[in-house]
Amino acid sequence: MGGSQFSTTAEGQMTKQLKNLLRDAHLSERYDRTPRTINRWKREKILPPPDMTIEGFDYWYPETIEANERKRFSAKSSGEASGLVSS
Repeated sequence: MGGSQFSTTAEGQMTKQLKNLLRDAHLSERYDRTPRTINRWKREKILPPPDMTIEGFDYWYPETIEANERKRFSAKSSGEASGLVSS
């Protein structure tokens, strides 16, 4: 009986995680950019690699996108602070 409960709980957690995944359309809305721009960002590696691809669709966990944003924005800030970015 305990194994059944664990499996149901694990399935529920997995379903919840899958519902939270972000697709290209979500990123278009998040950044107010066209799907074409999102595709270009994927090619140019501005966006991190997707956490998974299912039937040709790329998916990211919100945490992956947020970590990428922190990394990109902190690199800009530190570059400006150290004079590496020209005005």
